[in-house]
Amino acid sequence: VPLGAFPGFEYQQAECAFPLSECVVLYTDGVTEARSQDQLFGQQRLADVLAAHQHQPPQVLADQIRDAVLKFSGGPARDDVCVVAVRSAPMRG
Repeated sequence: VPLGAFPGFEYQQAECAFPLSECVVLYTDGVTEARSQDQLFGQQRLADVLAAHQHQPPQVLADQIRDAVLKFSGGPARDDVCVVAVRSAPMRG
């Protein structure tokens, strides 16, 4: 369910642990549904970008995804393109 789309909707909260140095990437449908003529950017192109830049810092990874989508579509996005990348790190203290 989209966040904020339905006033009063009760969202479930969950927690997920993932190993140190792993990266989680969240993205809107504007990434995979970006078009070039009659083709979608799609899951496979996204997976290819992720594989090519998996060891980069999160900001670089997110930028590479955005840049690949814009290059594929040949200009400004027609839909929202939002990418959030987060890499786990040891706690300091």
